[in-house]
Amino acid sequence: HDVLIVGGGPSGVAAGVYAGAEGLSALVIEDLAIGGQAGTSSRIENYMGFPTGISGADLVWRGEVQAMKFGTKFVMPRRVESLTRKTDNSFCVTLDHGDELCAKSVLVSTGVQYRKLPLDRLEEFEGKGIFYAATEMEARLCKNRHAVVIGGGNSAGQAAMFLSREANHVHILVRGDSLASSMSSYLSRRLEADNRITIHYHSEVKELRGDEWLEQIAVDGLNGVEMMDCGALFVMVGAAPNIDWLKGMVKLDDKGFVITGEEAGHSSPYGTSAPGIFAVGDVRSGSVKRVASSVGEGSVVVSAIWQYVSDFESVSDQRALPV
Repeated sequence: HDVLIVGGGPSGVAAGVYAGAEGLSALVIEDLAIGGQAGTSSRIENYMGFPTGISGADLVWRGEVQAMKFGTKFVMPRRVESLTRKTDNSFCVTLDHGDELCAKSVLVSTGVQYRKLPLDRLEEFEGKGIFYAATEMEARLCKNRHAVVIGGGNSAGQAAMFLSREANHVHILVRGDSLASSMSSYLSRRLEADNRITIHYHSEVKELRGDEWLEQIAVDGLNGVEMMDCGALFVMVGAAPNIDWLKGMVKLDDKGFVITGEEAGHSSPYGTSAPGIFAVGDVRSGSVKRVASSVGEGSVVVSAIWQYVSDFESVSDQRALPV
């Protein structure tokens, strides 16, 4: 292959579309399901071209179909375990079960993984009242229940709006005193104006209670610790980058995100410290963490990959010439 795209979120799928359109042999590897974290967004309303909104899963699914039309291939669910560089400067990834795939370049678009709260009984209630995504299935489980969303980002706000159609009431717990720095203003204004939603600032969960299903949570807020009825708790408190498989191949920032561009010594804003390895989307240090920007990065990076592959092939041809 010309490029292995590791991660099937918006940036990876967008790169698959444009790589295929530019005639590159591209393979997208995804360990769970196409869509990444964006696939868990029940409704994205600020993506250009969809004035009534679209779910993250639908948006990325359309991109997958489009990428396949251009010849890009997808492998899933398979997890990349490690990455190595060969003597000819090509790359090979080792997948779970030991399979190996090789290419002239690698695009890192693995995104992030959900952060979990340090709470007793958390794993016990996962899937039984605690969720990390707000899709139609979870919304149905909220019917006649009080739902609580933890987080102050756009995903949390979108989830609260979506869940409020089914739940008795939706509570949003935010550790800070404002949503201004973490959420789009249109969304925060809508939440504040909705009488089906209550925002609790300076609040965090301290305890989970219930038998077979989560029933109550203890919330430490402005009035001290109070019990709150909760039949569904949605944890959306950010995420950490998925880069364990890189194992020292590229330069990272202090939070573990991949450094690109000038700071990595690369002319491309998406080039890493390792020639031939590029990074886009949420896994990249300094990225905006928005679906539209991820799609844009995945689209734009292909020109740099195309140039690298072209140079790679020129060097290989020179080596193949007889002395």
